[in-house]
Amino acid sequence: MKENDIKHSAADLSGKTKEDVFNFEKEVKGPDFDGCFTIEMLIKGYENMGIQGSCIYSAIKEIREMRKNNARIFLGFTSNMISCGIREIIMYLAKNKHVDVMCTTAGGIEEDIIKCMAPTYLASGFVQNDGLLRECGWNRIGNMVINNENYFLFEDFMRSFLDELVLGSNKYDEYNKKFNYINLSSEHSKLKNEENGNKIILTPSKLIYFLGKKINNQSSVLYWAYKNGIIVYSHAIVDGSFGDMVSFYNHREKLVIDISEDIKCLNWEPFGNEETKRKNGAIILGGGLIKHMILNANLFNNGLDYCVLINNGVEYEASDAGAALSEGMSWGKVKNGKGIKVYGEASIIFPLVAYGGFKMSWN
Repeated sequence: MKENDIKHSAADLSGKTKEDVFNFEKEVKGPDFDGCFTIEMLIKGYENMGIQGSCIYSAIKEIREMRKNNARIFLGFTSNMISCGIREIIMYLAKNKHVDVMCTTAGGIEEDIIKCMAPTYLASGFVQNDGLLRECGWNRIGNMVINNENYFLFEDFMRSFLDELVLGSNKYDEYNKKFNYINLSSEHSKLKNEENGNKIILTPSKLIYFLGKKINNQSSVLYWAYKNGIIVYSHAIVDGSFGDMVSFYNHREKLVIDISEDIKCLNWEPFGNEETKRKNGAIILGGGLIKHMILNANLFNNGLDYCVLINNGVEYEASDAGAALSEGMSWGKVKNGKGIKVYGEASIIFPLVAYGGFKMSWN
């Protein structure tokens, strides 16, 4: 090695540099814990935190832009968000009309109803004796457990729900009174379709509307969606206990679940109407079906104006869940340069994002 090839200073190590064309102004800095400290100070401290902390702040800022510009907000969430305590945050958003459209999976529907009847419990961790849990009647979701009895209660509820809608039955008056449920039998005559042999034809979103009406419980996401006119779409509503109950139902030949009509309706949601022309934004917790439902619908109106994704998916497996926002831009599902993805588990991230985006005062 020649003498002049040896590095003698930091300047030598950095090599030759071009004229600086960048304009970095924000200093990386965390919050100051000295003295009085609040959650508001913590959230504001994320702005210059770096790594995913700054992405949390960007997600909050994106949501505040949605709200400032009166955007139509699509909220998508996987079933585990209802299994865990994120349910109460989603309920708050529905109760206060902070979102306009919701998309979820079958579990997100049925577990919201079941939690009105009996609780989900926290286990000691993610590693359990699962064989013994099965023998004792427990079903594990990560570090949470649901007892078989909860599904027996749901079966009773679904039997009355279906009988009232499909048959117009009035035999559940005492049951409804005991649990403060709403009798839906009066809806039967409105739903009967004589042209189709008096079959009851319902979209998943209409079924969900009636579930929210019947449950009549203010702790329920679906109740507040029903109450506030928020449409909840679930294209795979039968992929879970709800579907089991429909398959068990003795009169299922009289019920038709029309998924294609809901697909059409969701795809038209981004347009609104002439009186309510608005930009469109999305907050999506998790991936897979619910993410694609929202992004694909917004493809019909040239892509989302705002988007917040919160999930752990990586794009290297070419899954829909892991696809980056830039991939969505290639399809026209998100407008170029729009949106933010926070890499992280939503039960950690979303409480901060929801508080900063919907609850916190920024005066």
